Amino acid sequence: MATSSDARGPGLFRIGSVHLPEMSEMRLILLGDSWYDKSSVTNLLLGSNMLNREREPNFPIKVCGRIMTTKTVLINTPDLLCPSISEPKLKEHVRRCLSLCFPGPHVFLLVVQLNLDEQQKQRLYRILELFNKDSFKHSLVLISTPGWETSASHYPFHPRHIRDLIKMCEEKWIRLQSNPKELLQKLSQILTMNSLSYVTCGHPSQEPNEDAPLPLDSSVSLGMYEH
Repeated sequence: MATSSDARGPGLFRIGSVHLPEMSEMRLILLGDSWYDKSSVTNLLLGSNMLNREREPNFPIKVCGRIMTTKTVLINTPDLLCPSISEPKLKEHVRRCLSLCFPGPHVFLLVVQLNLDEQQKQRLYRILELFNKDSFKHSLVLISTPGWETSASHYPFHPRHIRDLIKMCEEKWIRLQSNPKELLQKLSQILTMNSLSYVTCGHPSQEPNEDAPLPLDSSVSLGMYEH
């Protein structure tokens, strides 16, 4: 049985010009091939030492904290874009993600590099479709450029595969940078645009149903421990 980590930490950012919608909990899922970049986003949002950026697990990681006053659950994933992962294994990862952020994620953060290829793009499409056909409406593309942690690099032209992904996500994208302000602004916009709805297996929902079965497979069992 795979084991998932449940790490908890305080939110570090109080940015007066950014206001998240009032909600009891915000749930996010990170997807992409670079564990370093994904865990950097986790640490950027929830605290600098929440996740080790060098040690990639082979199972989803659940991290809990606060962004400003909003309780936040963030699910970080291993490299699900890897072509060696079979369709059944991919579905298993999706089930685990949904179980860890039950009743469903509000936003998917798609962390991609400039060299995203066609195979990786199609795999991202497939993963989002496994969650829900409306997942693209709840997705934000984060483009990682060389040196993003120390400089505000600007690449005026995006490769075709990234442009395709941005189009599928209804033009919702930002360049990854060390200041979280723009990311928080985009999160706020997406939450508001979707009326605070979250994605469940089959359809987005606005009201949690405590009696609803786990999406895809109610038999999923995950060991949890404090990190």
